[in-house]
Amino acid sequence: MQDTTHPINEVARIVVVIPGSYHRHRHMVIVRDAGAGLCVIGQEPTSYPFNSGECAVGTMCSYRAALTVRGRLLLNGERVTPEYYLRTWRAVVPTSPEDLRQRHGVEAFARIAVNLAAERAKSWRHTEEGSRVHNLDSFFATYPLDDAGIVTVPLDTVKAFADLETWRSNCARETGGNYLALSPVTFLASDVDTAGEARGASCTYAYQQAELI
Repeated sequence: MQDTTHPINEVARIVVVIPGSYHRHRHMVIVRDAGAGLCVIGQEPTSYPFNSGECAVGTMCSYRAALTVRGRLLLNGERVTPEYYLRTWRAVVPTSPEDLRQRHGVEAFARIAVNLAAERAKSWRHTEEGSRVHNLDSFFATYPLDDAGIVTVPLDTVKAFADLETWRSNCARETGGNYLALSPVTFLASDVDTAGEARGASCTYAYQQAELI
C-alpha cells in the first residue's frame, strides 16, 4: 500500500510509440516523478511493458489512476480525480523512439540478464521483420554482453525493437509459463546529458492494481 503521508508527485509524462513487425504498434509509458526520476510503467515478470492499442490510457488505468484517490498520487503537485488523471494522459502526444532522445533528452532501453548457458543450448528459428540479427552470435555482436552478463538494447530505432523481439522469440521461448524466466528483461529510461550519454537507470517500480484496494 502506498504511503499516503509521502505521495508520489508525477511531473512529466511521455508515451513512446514503437512500431513492431506486421504493422503492430506498441506504446511504452514513461513517467517522471519528483525526487524519483524516470520510470517505465507496466513491467511484469512475464511480459514486456507495452500497451497495444491506440493509446496508453489502459496502462495508466491499471497501474496509477487509482493512486489519485485520497491523494496518494499528485499531478504536478495537485490532487486530481482518477478521471482527470486519465484525461491528462489521453492528451499526451505520442513520440517516436528517435524523437524521444532528440526532443525529450530521454533514452529508453532494455537490459537483459542473460543466462548464457541456457541460451546457447537453443537454436534460432525465426527472425522478426526488420531485424538485423539472425543468431545469438550476431545478436551479441550488435549488443555486446558485458562482464556482469548484461546486454543493453537501446530502443532508439524500429530495428532495435525488432532485434529485441527476435531475441525473445528465439531465446526466451515458453519456460514453465514464463517465457522471460531464463533471461529476465528490464525496461528502463534515463536522461541523456549534453555529451549524449545516458545518466544512469531509472527506478523500475510498478503498482499492481491489487495493492490499491
